[in-house]
Amino acid sequence: MPGSNRRMERKEEQPRTKGLLVELGLQIRRQRKRQGWSRKLLASKLGVTENCLGRWERGERLPRPPTLIRMMAVCGVLLKGHNVSVPRTARKTRKGGTR
Repeated sequence: MPGSNRRMERKEEQPRTKGLLVELGLQIRRQRKRQGWSRKLLASKLGVTENCLGRWERGERLPRPPTLIRMMAVCGVLLKGHNVSVPRTARKTRKGGTR
C-alpha cells in the first residue's frame, strides 16, 4: 500500500521533529534570559503574545520563518557568521506600519 509507507515515515519523523522543537525552544529561552528579558518584553518586541512565545519555548509550536528571523535580529543572534537582518517587508516604519 503506497499510503502506509508515508504513514510509517511520518511516525518515524515525529520524535525527531519534537526533539528539534524542544531544542529550539530551549535556545529561545536561553537567549531571552541571557538578554535579561522577560517573556512579556520579548513578546512585545516580536509583536506576538506571551502565550505564543511560551509555546515556542516549551517546544509546542514553531515560529514562522519571518518571526524567527525577526527574533534572531532582535536578540543579535548570528547565523553562519553573518548578522541577521530583518527583511524589508517585515520592518516597521516610524509610524508603525510596514513598508
